[in-house]
Amino acid sequence: MNKNFSLMFTLLCAVAQGAWAQTTVSTDSELRSAIANDGANITVTADINLSNSTLSIESGKSITIDLGGHTLDRKLTQRGEGGGQVITVRNGATLNLSNGSWYRNRLQ
Repeated sequence: MNKNFSLMFTLLCAVAQGAWAQTTVSTDSELRSAIANDGANITVTADINLSNSTLSIESGKSITIDLGGHTLDRKLTQRGEGGGQVITVRNGATLNLSNGSWYRNRLQ
C-alpha cells in the first residue's frame, strides 16, 4: 500500500509541476507556439515584433503572459492594416497580461 501511495504522490507532483510550468519566449514563433501548446504561464524575455497576424487566445484557454517590461508590436505601416489588433481573446478564453505594453496601430 505504501508503494502505491508513493507512486500516486509522484504522479500528482509531476502533473502539478506541469500546470505551474513557466515558458520563456523571445520570438514571435515561440510565443505563438507557447499559446497554442497551452503554455498557461508565459514570460517574454525580449521585445517581439509580431508577424502579419493577430495573436489569438482560443476559447477554453487561460493564458498568463508576463511581458517582463518588453513590448509586443505589429509594426504596422498603414492605418487599419490587418485590422490593427495585436491580441484577440475569444469568448470563453482568459488572458492575463502584465508588465509591458503592446501597440495596436503603431506607424513607422
